[in-house]
Amino acid sequence: MKSTLITFIPLLIIFTWMSSNLAYNAILPEQEFNVTASVTKGFGELTLAVPSSVILLSNATQPIADRVVWTMKAEKGDHLLNLTYGNKTYSFNVLVDDLKYSIPVKKLDKSLTISVSYGKWKAFGEKFNLFGWYPGWLFTYIVSSLIFSTILRKILKVY
Repeated sequence: MKSTLITFIPLLIIFTWMSSNLAYNAILPEQEFNVTASVTKGFGELTLAVPSSVILLSNATQPIADRVVWTMKAEKGDHLLNLTYGNKTYSFNVLVDDLKYSIPVKKLDKSLTISVSYGKWKAFGEKFNLFGWYPGWLFTYIVSSLIFSTILRKILKVY
Protein backbone atom coordinates (compact mmCIF):
# COMPACT_ATOMS: atom_id res chain seq x y z
CA MET A 1 0.00 0.00 0.00
CA LYS A 2 2.82 2.39 0.91
CA SER A 3 4.65 1.88 -2.39
CA THR A 4 1.48 2.47 -4.39
CA LEU A 5 0.71 5.68 -2.48
CA ILE A 6 4.26 7.02 -2.84
CA THR A 7 4.32 6.48 -6.60
CA PHE A 8 0.67 7.25 -7.33
CA ILE A 9 0.63 10.90 -6.18
CA PRO A 10 3.49 12.11 -8.46
CA LEU A 11 2.03 10.15 -11.36
CA LEU A 12 -1.40 11.70 -10.79
CA ILE A 13 0.15 15.17 -10.93
CA ILE A 14 2.01 14.29 -14.14
CA PHE A 15 -1.14 12.76 -15.66
CA THR A 16 -3.17 15.90 -14.93
CA TRP A 17 -0.51 18.14 -16.44
CA MET A 18 -0.17 15.98 -19.56
CA SER A 19 -3.93 15.82 -20.17
CA SER A 20 -4.28 19.59 -19.98
CA ASN A 21 -1.14 20.52 -21.92
CA LEU A 22 -0.43 17.73 -24.39
CA ALA A 23 -3.75 16.67 -25.86
CA TYR A 24 -3.81 19.03 -28.86
CA ASN A 25 -1.46 21.10 -31.00
CA ALA A 26 -1.96 24.84 -30.89
CA ILE A 27 -3.11 26.75 -33.97
CA LEU A 28 -0.13 28.65 -35.35
CA PRO A 29 -0.48 32.21 -36.68
CA GLU A 30 -1.54 32.29 -40.35
CA GLN A 31 -2.29 28.53 -40.30
CA GLU A 32 -5.61 27.40 -41.76
CA PHE A 33 -8.06 25.91 -39.27
CA ASN A 34 -11.71 24.92 -39.19
CA VAL A 35 -14.54 25.92 -36.91
CA THR A 36 -17.38 23.40 -37.01
CA ALA A 37 -20.92 23.97 -35.79
CA SER A 38 -22.93 20.82 -35.06
CA VAL A 39 -26.67 21.35 -35.07
CA THR A 40 -28.98 18.61 -33.77
CA LYS A 41 -32.21 20.23 -34.93
CA GLY A 42 -33.05 23.36 -36.80
CA PHE A 43 -33.30 24.97 -40.19
CA GLY A 44 -32.29 28.21 -41.82
CA GLU A 45 -28.79 29.60 -41.84
CA LEU A 46 -25.81 30.05 -39.57
CA THR A 47 -23.75 33.22 -39.87
CA LEU A 48 -20.24 33.58 -38.48
CA ALA A 49 -18.90 37.07 -37.81
CA VAL A 50 -15.14 37.38 -37.38
CA PRO A 51 -12.93 40.30 -36.31
CA SER A 52 -10.55 42.01 -38.74
CA SER A 53 -7.61 39.93 -37.44
CA VAL A 54 -9.26 36.76 -38.80
CA ILE A 55 -9.50 35.97 -42.53
CA LEU A 56 -12.55 33.88 -43.39
CA LEU A 57 -11.78 31.55 -46.33
CA SER A 58 -15.32 30.18 -46.70
CA ASN A 59 -18.75 31.81 -46.84
CA ALA A 60 -19.78 33.56 -43.63
CA THR A 61 -23.41 32.47 -44.05
CA GLN A 62 -24.11 28.79 -44.64
CA PRO A 63 -27.29 26.69 -44.67
CA ILE A 64 -27.86 24.49 -41.65
CA ALA A 65 -26.95 20.83 -42.07
CA ASP A 66 -25.77 18.32 -39.47
CA ARG A 67 -22.42 20.09 -39.50
CA VAL A 68 -21.43 23.48 -40.84
CA VAL A 69 -17.70 24.10 -41.38
CA TRP A 70 -15.91 27.43 -41.77
CA THR A 71 -12.25 27.60 -42.81
CA MET A 72 -10.16 30.56 -41.69
CA LYS A 73 -6.71 31.96 -40.87
CA ALA A 74 -5.84 34.32 -38.06
CA GLU A 75 -3.08 36.40 -36.56
CA LYS A 76 -1.60 35.50 -33.18
CA GLY A 77 -3.95 36.29 -30.30
CA ASP A 78 -7.31 35.54 -28.73
CA HIS A 79 -10.14 36.13 -31.21
CA LEU A 80 -13.82 36.53 -30.36
CA LEU A 81 -16.09 34.97 -33.00
CA ASN A 82 -19.85 35.55 -33.10
CA LEU A 83 -22.25 32.95 -34.43
CA THR A 84 -25.80 33.97 -35.32
CA TYR A 85 -28.37 31.17 -35.22
CA GLY A 86 -31.94 32.32 -35.82
CA ASN A 87 -32.28 35.53 -33.84
CA LYS A 88 -29.70 34.57 -31.18
CA THR A 89 -26.01 35.44 -31.26
CA TYR A 90 -23.44 33.27 -29.49
CA SER A 91 -19.84 34.27 -28.80
CA PHE A 92 -16.82 32.01 -28.39
CA ASN A 93 -13.05 32.44 -28.37
CA VAL A 94 -10.41 30.94 -30.64
CA LEU A 95 -6.83 31.16 -29.39
CA VAL A 96 -4.10 31.34 -32.02
CA ASP A 97 -0.73 30.91 -30.35
CA ASP A 98 2.49 28.95 -30.71
CA LEU A 99 2.08 27.00 -27.46
CA LYS A 100 -1.43 27.44 -26.05
CA TYR A 101 -4.90 26.38 -27.07
CA SER A 102 -8.36 26.95 -25.63
CA ILE A 103 -11.14 24.43 -25.09
CA PRO A 104 -11.68 22.69 -28.46
CA VAL A 105 -15.41 21.88 -28.03
CA LYS A 106 -17.98 24.24 -26.56
CA LYS A 107 -21.71 23.64 -26.18
CA LEU A 108 -23.48 26.93 -26.91
CA ASP A 109 -27.07 25.74 -26.73
CA LYS A 110 -29.04 22.51 -26.33
CA SER A 111 -28.90 21.94 -30.07
CA LEU A 112 -25.69 23.80 -31.01
CA THR A 113 -22.07 22.76 -30.39
CA ILE A 114 -18.94 24.50 -31.68
CA SER A 115 -15.60 22.76 -32.19
CA VAL A 116 -12.27 24.21 -33.28
CA SER A 117 -9.91 21.94 -35.23
CA TYR A 118 -6.83 21.85 -33.06
CA GLY A 119 -4.60 19.08 -34.38
CA LYS A 120 -4.08 15.99 -32.25
CA TRP A 121 -0.72 16.03 -30.50
CA LYS A 122 1.65 13.31 -31.65
CA ALA A 123 4.11 12.57 -28.86
CA PHE A 124 6.89 11.20 -31.04
CA GLY A 125 6.43 13.40 -34.11
CA GLU A 126 4.72 13.00 -37.46
CA LYS A 127 6.96 10.22 -38.78
CA PHE A 128 6.84 7.78 -35.85
CA ASN A 129 3.99 5.27 -35.87
CA LEU A 130 3.30 1.76 -34.64
CA PHE A 131 1.60 -0.13 -37.47
CA GLY A 132 -0.20 3.02 -38.65
CA TRP A 133 -1.09 4.23 -35.13
CA TYR A 134 0.39 7.46 -33.77
CA PRO A 135 0.81 7.26 -29.98
CA GLY A 136 -0.57 10.27 -28.14
CA TRP A 137 -0.25 11.68 -24.66
CA LEU A 138 -2.03 8.74 -22.97
CA PHE A 139 0.41 6.18 -24.38
CA THR A 140 3.29 8.47 -23.38
CA TYR A 141 1.85 8.70 -19.87
CA ILE A 142 1.47 4.93 -19.48
CA VAL A 143 5.01 4.18 -20.65
CA SER A 144 6.58 7.01 -18.65
CA SER A 145 4.61 6.10 -15.50
CA LEU A 146 5.82 2.50 -15.65
CA ILE A 147 9.42 3.63 -16.05
CA PHE A 148 9.12 6.39 -13.44
CA SER A 149 7.36 4.14 -10.93
CA THR A 150 9.98 1.40 -11.26
CA ILE A 151 12.88 3.84 -10.85
CA LEU A 152 11.20 5.64 -7.93
CA ARG A 153 10.55 2.36 -6.09
CA LYS A 154 14.19 1.30 -6.50
CA ILE A 155 15.55 4.68 -5.36
CA LEU A 156 13.25 4.84 -2.31
CA LYS A 157 13.68 1.11 -1.65
CA VAL A 158 9.92 0.65 -1.40
CA TYR A 159 8.68 -2.79 -2.46
